[in-house]
Amino acid sequence: MERFLWYPLEDLPFIVIVLVLAFTVHEFAHAYSAYKFGDHTAYNAGRVTLDPRVHLDVLGTILILIAGFGWAKPVPVNPNRFKRPRLMGVIVSAVGPLSNLALAVLGIFAVYVLNETALLDAGSIGVRKALVHFSIT
Repeated sequence: MERFLWYPLEDLPFIVIVLVLAFTVHEFAHAYSAYKFGDHTAYNAGRVTLDPRVHLDVLGTILILIAGFGWAKPVPVNPNRFKRPRLMGVIVSAVGPLSNLALAVLGIFAVYVLNETALLDAGSIGVRKALVHFSIT
């Protein structure tokens, strides 16, 4: 019998938490940088927030859990409002993936520190799984 999901079912809560956090921070980074560069489109749409309900796309979230790929709601950006549209457009596009990289580095650093201080061994299996998912997802 084939597995329906691409990961063990007991890992689902940890994966959902990590994905919600990653999608939210990713889209917030796009919206915030566009706002700082002079485009208020995302701000006016209420997207310069860390509230996951604003950024998550229901179908994209379900598909990432089932199929291993998905998406969040794209942030509306009008590059014509930037002083240097081409450069600022590239930067706004790049900060989303860079925020994911920063979260991964933060997760790896947390696992390293907790492992070196033996706090990771003192935590429950759930805490360890959550930290490992945070650092590799």
